[in-house]
Amino acid sequence: MIEKWHRQIGLGVFLFLLLFTISGLALQHASRLGLGNAYVGSAVIVKLYGIAPDTTTDYALGRRWLSHAGQFLYIDGSLVRQIRMSAIRGAVETPNTLWVAGDDKLWLLSGRGEILDEFSFGNGLPDIVQNIGGDGDGGIVIRGLRGNWFTDGSAADGALPEWQPYTGQRPAWALPDQAAGAPPALRQQALAHARNHSISWERLLADLHSGRLFGVVGIIVADLAALLLLLLAATGLFLWSRRKTTDRAYSRIPTANTQPANGGKTL
Repeated sequence: MIEKWHRQIGLGVFLFLLLFTISGLALQHASRLGLGNAYVGSAVIVKLYGIAPDTTTDYALGRRWLSHAGQFLYIDGSLVRQIRMSAIRGAVETPNTLWVAGDDKLWLLSGRGEILDEFSFGNGLPDIVQNIGGDGDGGIVIRGLRGNWFTDGSAADGALPEWQPYTGQRPAWALPDQAAGAPPALRQQALAHARNHSISWERLLADLHSGRLFGVVGIIVADLAALLLLLLAATGLFLWSRRKTTDRAYSRIPTANTQPANGGKTL
């Protein structure tokens, strides 16, 4: 009976064991394989997660449009590389440069979207950025948790910005264009890229490995598979120990060819 259970359990958990092993090995070497920066382009997988962006946040900067979708930033629909942000706080334009605030950071970009500098709290910023705006005279104002701060924009020349408490009138805070937004073609271009790059292979494998990909049902199935693996190991250990005991018992039974010690003579 136990042998039958052992075989059935083994067949039942084989696929789960194969999945756990392959996904676990891949996750172990995720950084070497670059799985965190490789994305699943399947529309089915993206829809299964239900987190693909369906709209963009757009800022009109002169004749250009700066858009945010998913975790990416776009200028006129083209990706700004090497920048990832979960939320954009604001963006303003100064001559030949763009100031973009997001995820408590501040980026200084060239007009073509090249990163000129990056600032964060304690590394070029006096506070955690909540918004950004202009003072009307070419200066930059940020709103932090402890108040407003001003710089004259000298960081555009390669120097670190010198921030001072802002004492002027209410600055013109950057606000997204919620009326019309960027032209539809630019928005669709940004959204198409963001949707195709919303789920990394590392995240997908991690969710498959844990069962989270299928919600509560997946977690329950993963837990049951783990318990069945323990049961498989326990029944295998029991069968092995019973076979060892049987082998020892058989080894003590004399065989038919065994001769008495006195050469077979009767005393």
